[in-house]
Amino acid sequence: MNLLSEIISKDFQMRLYGKSGEVVVDDDDVSQCLAVIVMTRPGEVPHEPEFGCDLWEYVDSPVNEVQLFVSTAVINAVRRWEPRVEVLGVAYEYSADFSGLAVEVKYRRLDNLTERVLVLPVGDKL
Repeated sequence: MNLLSEIISKDFQMRLYGKSGEVVVDDDDVSQCLAVIVMTRPGEVPHEPEFGCDLWEYVDSPVNEVQLFVSTAVINAVRRWEPRVEVLGVAYEYSADFSGLAVEVKYRRLDNLTERVLVLPVGDKL
């Protein structure tokens, strides 16, 4: 756990889910930013209406029709809104009853070349 008074990194932000006063730094900061980008629908941020990812347009669509669109939506959003990373790949998996989707984003940080994978549940039954 990092507290606001203990920050020594240039990459940090308040933790979205956790105790008051906690912050995320470095790789956790980048992962949290990516999660916010992918999980935000365009139009949800009043003063930045284009912010977010078009992934949500495809959540209830037939799997065989939207495979390329899901990957493209995530890659385009991350390229536009997170300059600290390069997307290496996007994979996804629907739940057994197709009520939800898990998106896996593999990325590389451009400053230190570390690679990470972020898995995000999209939908209400994952």
